[in-house]
Amino acid sequence: MAKFGVRIITSVVAAVALGASLLTGTASATTDSYANCPYGRACLFSGTNGSGGMWYPLGCGTVDLRNYGVGDWARSYRTYGNRIRLSSYGDTVGYEYPAWSQNNFGTAQQAVFDFMTVVC
Repeated sequence: MAKFGVRIITSVVAAVALGASLLTGTASATTDSYANCPYGRACLFSGTNGSGGMWYPLGCGTVDLRNYGVGDWARSYRTYGNRIRLSSYGDTVGYEYPAWSQNNFGTAQQAVFDFMTVVC
């Protein structure tokens, strides 16, 4: 019976240690997200100032962000070589952001975009 108790405690300690290392790795990975945007890509970030999760399309053209689970999600961007156009469902105008830039979206544009066009 004592061996069973020791095995559970050992497993719990290992799980806690693994959880702590995962939390530490996640926190450090999000502090420099603008820098993690690959060269030649246009990246969207779930947090402001390039923080949080990062997503980017693999090429030029228009994508429906909702198909990738990132519609109404982005709060900041980095265009690493190509300008982008972003719009919401039903919006015929949208917004354009220049190549070689990074910034937060304006307050009214945060977490509202459904479509992204990478202009190459």
